[in-house]
Amino acid sequence: MTSDGCGEEKTNCNDIRGKRVASMNNNLTTQNGIGNGKSDMSCINNDNKFSIESDEDAIASNDDSFDPTDGEKEVDLEAGGYQGQKPGDIRELNESFDELLEKYKSFKRACDESRMNLANRVVSSIMEILDKFNVSHNLRGPFLEGYNTHEDRKQAFDALRKEILDLFDSENVFENLFFPGGRKIHLEHQTNLRDAFNRKYPNHNHSNRVVTMDTIKGLVYKGQIGRAAKSMSQTESPVVNPDNFSNKIINLSKKELEIIQKKDVASSKLSEVAFQPYEELDEFNFIGPDTADVSRIVSKMFNGTAKGPSGFSNKILKSFCANRDPKGLELVTYLVNFILRGWVSDKDWDLINTTRGISLDKGNFKNDANDWRPICISEPLMSIADRYFKEGTFTILTKAAGCQDGLQLGLSSNGLHIGNKYLQGLFDLQSLCDSLKNICYLKVDVKNAFNSIFKQTIKQVLTDLDLPYPNYWNRLYSKDSKVIINSADDDDIEELLMNRGTHQGRPSSSLIFDAVIMEWMRKNDLIDANFSESFTLSFRSAHDDMLIHGTPAEIVSFYNKLIIAFNKAGLELNKSKTKILHNKSMEDSHWKILEKFAMPFVKTAVDSGDTDGPILTRDGLIFGGLPFGTDSFINQMLYDKFKDWESDVAMMMEKGTIDNRDPGLTLAFCRFSLSARWGYWLRAIPKRLWSGKVKVKVGDNMVEEKVDILELIDSTIWKYFLRDLDIDRTRGFELSKYEENIAKCIFNLKLNNGGLGVQSVVEIADSALVGSWTCFVDDVFKQLYKIMNVNESDGEDRILKLGILQNISIIQDIKTTAGDLKNYLYVDNEYKMCDHQSHSILVDGACPVSEMLDILCNSAGFDTDNSDPGKLIKFRGNKFMKYQKKLTHLKNVISRDHLSDSLLLQHNDKPFNNEDGNFKSYALNNDIYRSFQDRSKFSQKFLNRIHMSYNKRTLNLRDTKKILAHTLLISFKSPTLHCCKHCNATDVSYWEHLEQCKYIYGTLQKNNGEIEVKLGSRSQELHKAIKRCCCFHFDTIADATRRGFHEPSANTFDLDPNHRSFKPGDSTGPDSRADILLNALGDSGKHEDFLIDVTVYSSHVKSNINCHFEFHKNNKYFRWVNAGVAKKAWTSKQTHYSRWLHDNHIIPFAFDSAGNIAPGTLKFINKLFAPSNSNYGRTWNSENERKILKNWFLNKLSMILAKQRVTDLNKALAISLLEREENRRKFKLQKKNKKANAIRQRGGNVVNVN
Repeated sequence: MTSDGCGEEKTNCNDIRGKRVASMNNNLTTQNGIGNGKSDMSCINNDNKFSIESDEDAIASNDDSFDPTDGEKEVDLEAGGYQGQKPGDIRELNESFDELLEKYKSFKRACDESRMNLANRVVSSIMEILDKFNVSHNLRGPFLEGYNTHEDRKQAFDALRKEILDLFDSENVFENLFFPGGRKIHLEHQTNLRDAFNRKYPNHNHSNRVVTMDTIKGLVYKGQIGRAAKSMSQTESPVVNPDNFSNKIINLSKKELEIIQKKDVASSKLSEVAFQPYEELDEFNFIGPDTADVSRIVSKMFNGTAKGPSGFSNKILKSFCANRDPKGLELVTYLVNFILRGWVSDKDWDLINTTRGISLDKGNFKNDANDWRPICISEPLMSIADRYFKEGTFTILTKAAGCQDGLQLGLSSNGLHIGNKYLQGLFDLQSLCDSLKNICYLKVDVKNAFNSIFKQTIKQVLTDLDLPYPNYWNRLYSKDSKVIINSADDDDIEELLMNRGTHQGRPSSSLIFDAVIMEWMRKNDLIDANFSESFTLSFRSAHDDMLIHGTPAEIVSFYNKLIIAFNKAGLELNKSKTKILHNKSMEDSHWKILEKFAMPFVKTAVDSGDTDGPILTRDGLIFGGLPFGTDSFINQMLYDKFKDWESDVAMMMEKGTIDNRDPGLTLAFCRFSLSARWGYWLRAIPKRLWSGKVKVKVGDNMVEEKVDILELIDSTIWKYFLRDLDIDRTRGFELSKYEENIAKCIFNLKLNNGGLGVQSVVEIADSALVGSWTCFVDDVFKQLYKIMNVNESDGEDRILKLGILQNISIIQDIKTTAGDLKNYLYVDNEYKMCDHQSHSILVDGACPVSEMLDILCNSAGFDTDNSDPGKLIKFRGNKFMKYQKKLTHLKNVISRDHLSDSLLLQHNDKPFNNEDGNFKSYALNNDIYRSFQDRSKFSQKFLNRIHMSYNKRTLNLRDTKKILAHTLLISFKSPTLHCCKHCNATDVSYWEHLEQCKYIYGTLQKNNGEIEVKLGSRSQELHKAIKRCCCFHFDTIADATRRGFHEPSANTFDLDPNHRSFKPGDSTGPDSRADILLNALGDSGKHEDFLIDVTVYSSHVKSNINCHFEFHKNNKYFRWVNAGVAKKAWTSKQTHYSRWLHDNHIIPFAFDSAGNIAPGTLKFINKLFAPSNSNYGRTWNSENERKILKNWFLNKLSMILAKQRVTDLNKALAISLLEREENRRKFKLQKKNKKANAIRQRGGNVVNVN
């Protein structure tokens, strides 16, 4: 139904944008999330305690937070009557910082207002200049066209550029943007904040922070779970203070510059390099970012990252760009365009290109003073420009880096896994092919590569590549850049000049480094010329780690050429980290060459005291973090990796005490960090290599033991969570073995399948290996075919070579694993009494899972003499089918089905007799089975909020433990049937009675002087909570308005004349009321009124139990109905309102007590949160914002229902009201008697002092 005048009212886009921006600036839609739609994750701990780091931020933002939607109204140049006036003439846009500070009494608010005034003045002036030269405001239209000659056009261009530079100089744009009150005032403000913090925490060490539990909670509450997990496994901050930072950053002396000159590098001194930043053709055809591009990039920037040298942070930038006044975003867009164009003065360039240097511990800094990594923190504006530059040059640079040729593995998707499979395959082939047995592998490491390469080398290569945006990268690598470093005590600041290398930490740095290195090697004839002459010589790179394989003579020749080429580029190889792998059957002549070549590296390692394994080895190497070599080498490497991980977990378990360890945080660590951390290795290494004999340290000795690493990982994670869940104390008695087995199964199920979402590495190992193989099998077989010359062979020779390839371990592992998966997925259960989730994924799709497994079982996707070429082509053409996700899903569904069958047949008091038993009655009375089966994706969404602060999750620590235990089917009542101490009912179903007993929610009242229980209901407070949640979140929806604060009447719509009339006392009378009146865009494309009526049905009451089942005629089989009770609630409300002609505009918001939502309700919510490009045309600020708001709403609804389940449990476990009143009366009487006795003992009389 269309509401009169509402469409016109909602066309005010400023109100819509303002409403949403207000929520964003109040941390409602912060981008710092995990998993799917992570709401509230930017907020720090709202409890009374603060972490030191959180409190430091709190002091820094102690001013009233700036909300652009209230307080002083923004200056509207049109509505305010300022048409025709220049921004410089408008008083409100030219207030000084001191005036703003006096006006708002807040340093932060004054800064925000000053920046926005600057944006209004500058953007308006830029637009005037562009209009003067007939250039479009987005700089993307015809650029300076319409001039008769090229000379005229160039003169116009020079004039335009000069006016822009003059404007920036007069307004001092960058300086005033970073320091609205001036550098001196900002420095004083920062000093005052630091002094205030030091007074509050006098013993705090800024340079080496101790990681406490409060620190961890602060990070998790901000959504930085990965960072929190790393901090949990540390006792101190990873930031270190090395003495040789300047050496790492590379500050060249005059002597070093003279050495560069002698080496005939392009130019010796950067300040003397001819710097010509402008190219006419580039300027006339330049396409820079528009506001949509900048908004997209800004939305992906995290609030919690470190500030730039000026103190201008991502948080400030995001708030500035998200302001209701679009001038903020427009100014940033112009600035980024001018940075990329080179329209920035030298003074401004020095300001924005200055970085802040910090040093990160690489893991062994305590033992090795050189084991650290220098990182440069850039200004957010430069990060945006660099990100856009990376996007525009990505294709050219990745091609130059050798990604398409398989040479650079670190930049391409699955590159490191492809390289690992190729190297393992080649290692296996050496024992099968005599022509390959003399191949050895040389692994080299470039010392401080990113910071050492000459900028002249970078500039020369980028020039030869004809890279876009030359005005940006030419200036970036032609001028020195400043690096500001704080000393250990944070008082002194040191400024260094960086005239070598790239800025580690900027988006494009690694991409540029990889491309330059590879192109430089081509220029020095290291790659193409050598590789074309030999089929055994090849090269692989993972950024600054490089691996060369070939015969010893080829390796020696290549290495010597590499040394010369790298010296020209300012690079040096780290000899102490060089490793060489060779085959045990290598011929003597080749071995002598290799042994002689390796001697200098062995000597260097001995002299430096390096203990990182032998230089020469026959076992294997680790390249790109993945091992290849013998089975024992890989197995031992995995075990060592597990022991390191186990020590991290042990350190995490030491944090906190039993009274403050939060299982909500622990679950987040288990879900998103501890188990997920193993996916990288699971995709590369088969399951068989995760178990076997390894060397284990026992005391001072090393002994061999057989271990199953995957089982150990799962067991360690489960024990960590179970310890923090603290079941013994929470419920009062120990967990039985049967309960623990069921709980662990649920712990490893996905949320969609009713679990806690912690993946089992044992369960996903096979799926990860096979699924990843399907993504890159085509790339692996091309490289192996090349080394075996398969494509150049025919007849029996080709068949022989294909047969050899089928016998290498990587192929055999795939075939075996695919066979195991096929057997597991296709096997039928002994009994099938109910229909389970559909497994149609096995047979559906262009290349279904079943067909994929058949191909892998037969040939692992490689050509064989009896393979079907058509199927192989079809299989290889479907590398984006996401088989890993499908296989993981299938195995998890089957695990759920097995658990369901177990609960159905074994959890009742008596096992079911299939021959003469009444199965229908048996199934209907199985409360535990129904409780587990009646779970959905929505009912488990509350787990996405379980890691937040207690205020945001609305659960205290004890209730958090209870809801998690309840989800794991850990009962707080031992027998299935029990007696209720509230109403004295005997032999009742615990789950059913929990939702029906009105005494549980009763209250005490006096009646004729007697205390009695007034019966209550669980639904009232639950109804109010859901309604409040809906009201709050409806206000955040684009193009939707909640109208009125009273319950709307159904009489908003006309009665249906064909419907029967109302009878006296009819509960569905004409005065029926809904809960919320919402005006939103409907199917008609116009604004329409919708009535929202909230209802929640109990899942376990007898009248609703049948809703879950659809039995067959013989009652021997049934189909489970998902959300059956919620559907019944929806249907009941629909029937209730069927007497009105509302055309589906009265929407039941129907739920059940198990936490499910009716499909019709979810469908309406999806319409409210429809994308901007849908039929409803919602005007979201971004797609990311829409997803966050939607998931936030659904997660909170799920949490409200989960909290009600905990409340039910607490009420049921509490003593009865009458007993509680009796205990209170006895306590008061006991206290009174105790006081009287004390007085008598003193020999006094009992006196009423009142």
